[in-house]
Amino acid sequence: MATIMKPNLYHNIVLLISLFFSFDLQADVTIPGDGFRPAQSGCEILWSGDVEQLPESLPNYSAKAHRFSRKTINYFKTLGGLSDKFKVPPLEHWGVSKEHERYDDDTTSLSVAPNSGSLQYYCIQSHEKYSLVDAPAPEVAKEMTIKILKDLDLQLPAISFDKARFTTETSTRFNRALGKPVTRPCGVRMFVPRLYEGYPSNEGGITAQYGYGGEIIEFAICWREVELAGRRKVPSRDEIAKQIQEGRVTMMMDAAQNANKLTIKKISIIYREAAMFRKDDTVEPILFINADADVGGIISDCTIYLKL
Repeated sequence: MATIMKPNLYHNIVLLISLFFSFDLQADVTIPGDGFRPAQSGCEILWSGDVEQLPESLPNYSAKAHRFSRKTINYFKTLGGLSDKFKVPPLEHWGVSKEHERYDDDTTSLSVAPNSGSLQYYCIQSHEKYSLVDAPAPEVAKEMTIKILKDLDLQLPAISFDKARFTTETSTRFNRALGKPVTRPCGVRMFVPRLYEGYPSNEGGITAQYGYGGEIIEFAICWREVELAGRRKVPSRDEIAKQIQEGRVTMMMDAAQNANKLTIKKISIIYREAAMFRKDDTVEPILFINADADVGGIISDCTIYLKL
């Protein structure tokens, strides 16, 4: 039986909850993970020779609404065959903002929320599409996404296809002619991050997903208007080490808790902002630290987040 690309109950619940909160609450843009607990005897901080020099400071921004053009909205309405008769009344999609638009015909949906700079087109790929050619390869998906942006006249210079992240899906079905199961590419998904000062956002940017025959399964834009709000000082190596030793950082990897030694291998800069359909008023830089944690001689790879 093929793995058909379609939204599940979890996807629908998450979307509804996101839509609800996008109009009433500010986003809780917390850093994932738990506060780091160094060993009671202390934690030695070492640096590998490959860690690049960090800038002295980084800008932070205030974020505001972004209104999508009617051309962009109508493009996706036409793509999904979503006329105004499929427009969902605000009370039925939990949105209380008059500017929010949602269209849904049970197989295809379009949601537009200017106050969070969010637009998402989504459709279900039917079983009949299995007979089409395979889903496009990542490089082809990239070119398809570039073409869509050009067709929409979307001037988004601050995105980077060089930093795009791809995931692929396959489907396995028994082929009677061959007498054996055959696995085919059935989907490719990409996230193209927005850049701030050349550094990628964790949520802002373009998400695109394509299925059999290159059909657009999802196309989403998370794009807030921003203004410079100031600059954040980037800590020195000694200051970074002190914050880690004092447990003033967040760590992803429980096995690395109570480490007596951390070897920092790489530090990346990312810009943190709220996910789609969540209101946000700040976009801020954080340090994304990759390290080896030594817990009693057992080495574990871990990720540390340090808020500036």
